[in-house]
Amino acid sequence: LNLCLVVTTASPHRMIEYDGGIFGVAHVCRIRGSVFPKAGFIALPNALLAVALHIYFQHEGNVAWRDWFGGAELLWGSYTSLLGFLIVFRSNQAYNRFWDGA
Repeated sequence: LNLCLVVTTASPHRMIEYDGGIFGVAHVCRIRGSVFPKAGFIALPNALLAVALHIYFQHEGNVAWRDWFGGAELLWGSYTSLLGFLIVFRSNQAYNRFWDGA
């Protein structure tokens, strides 16, 4: 039985070298290696749809739609409260794990 581990050092994907610039934050405005183009591709159409729906539902002629969405404020408040609690809880867990490992 011959078990052999082969490690290759040549990789087609190399690390992206960043230049921090004068204040060390010049890489924030770069597109290459950033997640912002992919995230923007997903987020921008949804944001435009949300703005269009907001403008449509705020128009005075759409009173029936406002009655139908009457409880949205309560749902939105409950959702943001729950989301805030989960973010704080997860951040606290991550902070404790960091100090356990340090």
